[in-house]
Amino acid sequence: MAGRTCEDDLSEAYANAAHIPDGASFPARWAAAAAAFRAAHPPRKLAHGPHPREILDLYEPPGRRPEGLAVIIHGGYWMAFSPADFSHLAAGALARGWAVAMPAYPLCPERRIRDITASLARAVDRAAEAVPGPVVLSGHSAGGMQRPAWPVPICPWPAGGGLRGWFPSLPWATCGRFCARA
Repeated sequence: MAGRTCEDDLSEAYANAAHIPDGASFPARWAAAAAAFRAAHPPRKLAHGPHPREILDLYEPPGRRPEGLAVIIHGGYWMAFSPADFSHLAAGALARGWAVAMPAYPLCPERRIRDITASLARAVDRAAEAVPGPVVLSGHSAGGMQRPAWPVPICPWPAGGGLRGWFPSLPWATCGRFCARA
């Protein structure tokens, strides 16, 4: 199509809700499930930096010492959402005896991605101070892209765990091919 740019193609490709039936309803559904989870499992709030968004929600298994710490970093293309939209994702790890930290971080364009990475590193440090044991990191979308940005492992992978493959998150390397269609 004449007049389209690589940026147009990438923006369309990453507009996930537009490509999923009823996709625009997902954020509201996530928020409702997250609110119900928080009502049943109120988190402890821990600050991890000076920015107002630098607060993490810490869910701890009741009546027992945690097996370790699972950190779940929310997605939102670095520009949207917070742990309050994804709290329900803590349910599985919490049910298995793990504490779960869900950090909030400053968003783009107010901050750069490198600032977000630094904020999240502080959040992991703060959560690890509060919870003894191993630390396992995970994330959704932009949150999932944060872990590889850290140059050293936080802790050993659990037995039998680890990555089963590596998949590119952004097709920027093929951007020229998209633009050549004009």
